[in-house]
Amino acid sequence: MSVRPLTHSEELLAWGNPWSNWLALFGASQGILLHLNFNGRRITQTWMPTAASRVTLPIFLIGGAAAGAFFGVQAFGDAELRRLHHSHAQDLRLDTANKIYRPQQL
Repeated sequence: MSVRPLTHSEELLAWGNPWSNWLALFGASQGILLHLNFNGRRITQTWMPTAASRVTLPIFLIGGAAAGAFFGVQAFGDAELRRLHHSHAQDLRLDTANKIYRPQQL
């Protein structure tokens, strides 16, 4: 590792937290509303009356959450901190985090 290790809060900021979490939650709620609108249902009625509606609920719910999280990471995340975090994780996995590189003298 050529620089100091990242703190936990810096890792969270690299992924755009807390905004990406809130946008994922908002996307999931919009997915539920889209599912209900798509199937012509109200919130007080049964949400999955047919076999087709059993397929659309997870698709819209997970799709909305994924779209919200992706937008949050792209809009509020830090790509350089993510790159640095991946580099540190790779160094730890390969056990090169504490090694000192000394090139051979020719």
